[in-house]
Amino acid sequence: MKEIDITQFSLAELRNLKRQVDRRLTSLGNQQSQVEMQPFQLGDRVVFHPKGYPIVRGKVKRFNKKDVTVISDSGQRWNVAPHLLKKAVDNQFVSLKPRVLKA
Repeated sequence: MKEIDITQFSLAELRNLKRQVDRRLTSLGNQQSQVEMQPFQLGDRVVFHPKGYPIVRGKVKRFNKKDVTVISDSGQRWNVAPHLLKKAVDNQFVSLKPRVLKA
């Protein structure tokens, strides 16, 4: 990638560049979240393991811009990053990441 020499930019130009970079980073983050949400549908049973808490099981209630709202079996509402969710099958959970099989 070509390096940009920003030493000659004025303060106004640097602020404008920062706004453009921030918008682009936000857009890319939103796109990534949308891709990570694709395996799930409303009502899907999911599990996740929040730091410092036991494993939580629940249902997908809503898709937000960057996270998924899950209602736990105990009735708590959690907003969870989609990459932390796993689909639950018969009270078990399955990984959504493909496994590489060795021959």
